Amino acid sequence: MDFTLIIYFIIIFFSIVVHEVSHGEAAFALGDDTAKRLGRLSFNPIKHIDLVGTILVPAICLILRSAGLGVLVFGWAKPVPVNPMNLKDPQKDFAKISFAGPLSNIMLAMLIGVLVRFSSVFSFSDKIVQILVFAIYINIFLAFINLIPVPPLDGSKILFYFVRNRKVEAFFYQYRFVLFFAIWFLINPIVRITTFITQLISGFNII
Repeated sequence: MDFTLIIYFIIIFFSIVVHEVSHGEAAFALGDDTAKRLGRLSFNPIKHIDLVGTILVPAICLILRSAGLGVLVFGWAKPVPVNPMNLKDPQKDFAKISFAGPLSNIMLAMLIGVLVRFSSVFSFSDKIVQILVFAIYINIFLAFINLIPVPPLDGSKILFYFVRNRKVEAFFYQYRFVLFFAIWFLINPIVRITTFITQLISGFNII
């Protein structure tokens, strides 16, 4: 694995950690201190590592992608624990907590986008710009994927808040594996939208 792939891996890892910490911070703001007591409101990567989702899957995806196989790069961290008993309105607050993760990725992408837009002022090399554009892409992609309303993705909690129907919720949980498989038919549109938004934010094409 070359140096650039290592940098990409770090970016993915950091973006996932930001996502999870944001869940915990939102929960804490809404009255649940579970994540704080367990030390999960930390950017210390050790607190969030999932051997498969945070290490193996992203690394394999990057290696296969570098080999020209066009594999999508993704991953996950250990979910931040939330105790609904500590929330005033569990269903509404869960929706807010869930949205905090994708929102943090979008905000991080926008912040990085500012750096890219002013790359000439900071005298960034083309390689650094390429890495920053990749960071924008990954964060937008993570936001989109997590907003898909299939359990246990964040979008499901948001959906269940607006569609308060036990039968609908039971259906989504019962057939979540089938729905996950169906998501792959949406990957191309998601990638195209992610690419377009990344170019819109950065002003650069995806390299």
